[in-house]
Amino acid sequence: MSHETDRKRYILPYLSQGNCNILMRLISPKLSDPARFRLHVLDTYYKYGKKSEDAFGIPKSTLYDWKRSYESSGKRPVSLVPKSTRPHKTRVMTTDYRLLNLLRQ
Repeated sequence: MSHETDRKRYILPYLSQGNCNILMRLISPKLSDPARFRLHVLDTYYKYGKKSEDAFGIPKSTLYDWKRSYESSGKRPVSLVPKSTRPHKTRVMTTDYRLLNLLRQ
């Protein structure tokens, strides 16, 4: 079996579930600028402690969210790449049928 077939077998389940962020991490593990910044903030936090909150102007809750995500992944920098904030469902605009009939006339 070829290497290409093995790769497709591994990647296709991710595509069918719509996990594009995970797929991009598999293909290109380079860190984005926000991830580098978050890693820099966490490194500063580990060196100097709570003073890094004031130094970067980041809320304590945000810093601890990044820390929890980073440590739960086994300190993999890829875990600091921002997640999508797009809603799962959005409202679909519907027009009243009476208005449509009026416009068609």
